[in-house]
Amino acid sequence: MLTVFSYSTKQAYPFRWAEWFDTKLTPRGSSKEPRLKGYIFNTETVRHFDTIAEIIQKEKKSSDQLFTFPCLPLFNYLTDSPQPIFLLIHYWDVCLDILVKSDAAIIAYSWPRFLVEMKLNEDHWKIHKNGFRKGRKSGQRIMHETLRDLTSSGQYYLAYGAHTAGWKFPVRLGVRRE
Repeated sequence: MLTVFSYSTKQAYPFRWAEWFDTKLTPRGSSKEPRLKGYIFNTETVRHFDTIAEIIQKEKKSSDQLFTFPCLPLFNYLTDSPQPIFLLIHYWDVCLDILVKSDAAIIAYSWPRFLVEMKLNEDHWKIHKNGFRKGRKSGQRIMHETLRDLTSSGQYYLAYGAHTAGWKFPVRLGVRRE
C-alpha cells in the first residue's frame, strides 16, 4: 500500500523542492541552465529558476556571495556562488537553533551581495514552531528577522520576485546596492 501511495504521489507530483512543486497537469519544459539538463519542470518554475540564476550571473563579481533561505541552495549551485555561512539548509527538521542563530549573526555582519528567500506564510511558521520547537521561537525566525532587517535597510533592491508553484510562497531575490 505504501509503495502504491509513493508511486502515485511521484506520478502526480514529479517535482517537489521544499514548498516548490508542480504536477503533470501543468505545461512542462526544460531549463536553459546546463546543470539542470535532463530535468523537466513546470514551465513557470523553469522560468523562475532561469531568471534568478541569470540575474545573479549577470550581476555577480568573483567574490560575491549568495545567501539562500530556508532551503534553496540550488541557486548557489547554478551560479557558482558560495554561501557566506556554515550551513546550506536552515530547515527546522535538520538544523539546530544554535547553528541558525550563529549563521544569522554572520549574515547580519557580512551583508551578502545576493539574498534569495522563500517567504513562508504564518501557518507554515506555526506548524514548524509547534512541531519542532514545542512552541518556542526558532532560530529560523531569528534568521527571517535578520533578512527582513537587511532588505528593509535600503541597501538591497528587489531584483526579482516570483511565487512557487504549488503553495504559491513568494520567492524574492534581493541584490545589495554597490
